[in-house]
Amino acid sequence: MNRFRRNRPFENYTLDKIWQHILDKIWQHTLDKIWQHTLDKIWFRIILALIGSYLTMTFISWGENTITCNIPENIEKEELCQESKNLKEWLLSIFQLDNIEGFSILAVALLYFLESRERRQNTIYEAFQVIDNAAPPGVETSFARIKALEDLAEYGVSLKGLDVPGADLEDINLQGADLSEADFEEAKLKEANLEGANLFSANLVHANLFNANLERANLFSANLEIANLFNANLERAILRRAILRRAKLEIAILRGAKLEIAILRGAKLRGANLFNANLFSASLERAILRGANLRGANLERANLEGANLEGANLEGAILEGAILEGARFGDNKGVSEEMKADLIQRGAIFPDDSQSPPQNPSDG
Repeated sequence: MNRFRRNRPFENYTLDKIWQHILDKIWQHTLDKIWQHTLDKIWFRIILALIGSYLTMTFISWGENTITCNIPENIEKEELCQESKNLKEWLLSIFQLDNIEGFSILAVALLYFLESRERRQNTIYEAFQVIDNAAPPGVETSFARIKALEDLAEYGVSLKGLDVPGADLEDINLQGADLSEADFEEAKLKEANLEGANLFSANLVHANLFNANLERANLFSANLEIANLFNANLERAILRRAILRRAKLEIAILRGAKLEIAILRGAKLRGANLFNANLFSASLERAILRGANLRGANLERANLEGANLEGANLEGAILEGAILEGARFGDNKGVSEEMKADLIQRGAIFPDDSQSPPQNPSDG
């Protein structure tokens, strides 16, 4: 009972903080909406620019007078300091002929700054128009479309659901872009920069991602069936539940990649770097992993039925509960005689000279 009473003030304090945070967020959101809505009106931007220019000029004038009044034995000191004492005249002095040019330049500069949001919206709208215009005729190569997509990504605009099947987007830079549920089927993304991009549930069937950069990309539940990922960089990429059936991943970098429950049936992973990759419960039936680096990889409960792992580095690899029926091994680093015997017993196939565990000398 006492323990409960002691905790109550802390709980009430936390609740108050939560409510305060919610109210602050609502107030901030309301102000932002009002401010953005008001800025859409040209008359308000002009008035704001004029007021801002006037205040800036007033501040500059006050600074000049302050400096002048503090200079000893200045000839104009007495006259200027006397004028600055009359507040009304001093404030109106900003509109003197000598100051009009500077005032006008400052007002135009501020107006240009205040219209930056509108210019940004126009740029985004025009970029989407370029993308839409390139799509209907089935235009494959469009440098304007590539530039438009790059601009939108740079602005942080979401490209969720983007529909560009078969598009030629070679060497495009979409780093960190939101491309969730996008359709890139048969798209040409050779040497594209998709580092940190969100490709959740994206369609990349038969896409060409040769030498593409997908480091730290989110490909959760993405469809990469028959995709060309030769020499692609997928280091620390999220590929959970991704479909990579018959995908070409030769010499691809998959260090630390998350491939839990991924489908890699018939995938070509010859020479791929899967150091510390997580392939828990992944489907690797008939996959080609010859010469792959699986050092420290987690293959627990993975299905390796009929897979080819000849020459693969298995140092520190976890194979507990993995299905190994018909899986081919041989010349593997990290496979001891004891481990080899266990793998054979579980259905793995080694070369003829080591298919069976060595006999005990006493049995001879």
